[in-house]
Amino acid sequence: MTIASTHELLSKQVDSYTSLKQTLTTVIHNFHHMFGNFRDIEIFMHVDDSIYVTTDQVVTISLIVNELLQNIFDHAYLPNQSGKVQIIGKIVDSKIYIEVSDDGCGFDTKTVKADSLGLLIINGYVKDKLKGKLNIESGKSGTKVYFRFQKSNDVVV
Repeated sequence: MTIASTHELLSKQVDSYTSLKQTLTTVIHNFHHMFGNFRDIEIFMHVDDSIYVTTDQVVTISLIVNELLQNIFDHAYLPNQSGKVQIIGKIVDSKIYIEVSDDGCGFDTKTVKADSLGLLIINGYVKDKLKGKLNIESGKSGTKVYFRFQKSNDVVV
């Protein structure tokens, strides 16, 4: 899913807030439509139905998740390797918590963080747009990227 198609999808939202689960379902569907036919990688999503975010937040979250999925498909698995990706969204301590994890090969977080444009962009989105905190854990059994941010005061969750 390109940035333009993400914006097009979300520009059709007429409400000031939207369902995180519904939007991420569409992001995953579009991503699988574009890339899923070529890889045996399953994507599982567990997002609370009760999470609603502002349109600005959901655009940012969609871009982050899309970038993380692209990184997983590009780097976590060998070309013919199968794998599992999990996307979690829930409320933890009055904050929205989103996690994207895989069971791929992992990477050295110290060396990759310094020169990865994708991770720099993701970190910028989390810090600047969502006013949140990004964490990355990676090892031989896979990678987990998670971030949390304060829910908007005008959104009921």
